[in-house]
Amino acid sequence: MIEERDQQKEKNETYKQSSAQNFKINEIAENLKSGKIVGEKIISNALSYASKEYTGSSYCFIDPKDLETQLVQYKQDLLNDIIIEINQIKIEYNLLDDA
Repeated sequence: MIEERDQQKEKNETYKQSSAQNFKINEIAENLKSGKIVGEKIISNALSYASKEYTGSSYCFIDPKDLETQLVQYKQDLLNDIIIEINQIKIEYNLLDDA
């Protein structure tokens, strides 16, 4: 009975920690989507949160370097999409001006 309670308590704590880390990473992603500058220290802190809080072998995390690479690529992709959209709007305005 006590062991089950301790296991449930550990699961609850792990869930809270996982949720907190996910919230931080989602916040970083949203900031990148909106074009905000996100510092390396903020990304590093969000990633190191996992390594400080989790010691169980049942969890698998993306290597911080891999995640950072993915976030940088995602930011670059968003920048490219924004540039394409701006160019598309310019083309539409030029077509309207010529008409």
